[in-house]
Amino acid sequence: MNFKKYVLVFFTLLAIIFFMNCSRFATVDQWNTNSLNESSLNSPVDDNQLDEVPLPQMNPQPSPQPMPAPSSVEAWPNEPKNFKVRIDCGFETPTCDGKLLDPYKTAGNNLTTQMDMTAPLSGPHVMRSTENYKTGNGGTQLHYIDKDLVKEIYVGFWWRTNPEFTGNSPNANKTFFIRGTQGGQNGVFYLRTNPGDPKVLYWSTQMANNLDQCHGAPDQDACWPNVNTTPIVPGKWYRVEVYMKASSCPTCHDGAVKWWITPKGGAPLLQGDFPNFAYGPLVNEWLWSETWDGAGNGAGFSSDPAHFIDHLRISMP
Repeated sequence: MNFKKYVLVFFTLLAIIFFMNCSRFATVDQWNTNSLNESSLNSPVDDNQLDEVPLPQMNPQPSPQPMPAPSSVEAWPNEPKNFKVRIDCGFETPTCDGKLLDPYKTAGNNLTTQMDMTAPLSGPHVMRSTENYKTGNGGTQLHYIDKDLVKEIYVGFWWRTNPEFTGNSPNANKTFFIRGTQGGQNGVFYLRTNPGDPKVLYWSTQMANNLDQCHGAPDQDACWPNVNTTPIVPGKWYRVEVYMKASSCPTCHDGAVKWWITPKGGAPLLQGDFPNFAYGPLVNEWLWSETWDGAGNGAGFSSDPAHFIDHLRISMP
């Protein structure tokens, strides 16, 4: 056998030995792994050992971010741009932390706050004013009075009744007033609830010298929507916006009033647009009062009626 054959045999033997050792090591590693798995399955788990096991690194998920608050234009689309905010209240308390006057001390009684997750703007807190229909009294009287000589005012709020609201027997349910503190003015927005007819929000100056504007009853004018009419469905939320300009004197026909209604999830619709009103010379008071303890009011309900307000905004030049 020559030298080349010896070399070939030598390297062949080395290759055989190498592959045999690799096979043996693989078998041992596999056996050790299987033994570990069986031991783990059959042995109790030590909670302290779990803390030592490194967890796989996961990509952190971003935390849910709160929805941004709507801008002033989105929240109050018909508020004049040059007006300054006087009240911006979400009713965490019934009187907006004392910014609204409660002369009859109704807070905590007929006037409360409650949680309402359906509130469109600043929930879950909402104001609730209710009546005891059996006794025929209740409700509240909340005032905002500005000390300045206010000639123009914007009022906006989200409002609903309770779903069972039918309307009282006179079918003219008072809601809120905008007037001047100098006296002689008592304009109010009514919720008309004639049986069989859609419920409608309308305005009255309660002054006979405006009959040429709205053609109302002999003792007061009834200004029905003259642009669009949005029916009010009990229990549904609506944004109400009002712009009012006082007349230069109590009998001067140079005042104006406009109001808009936005159903929750809908678009604002101009309801009434009445220029040349005699209603002044101030509009520095906003007042919520259902006058449920008045003559005849409260009769006709079969359950306690209630009004809810989600947010109140009042601004002026």
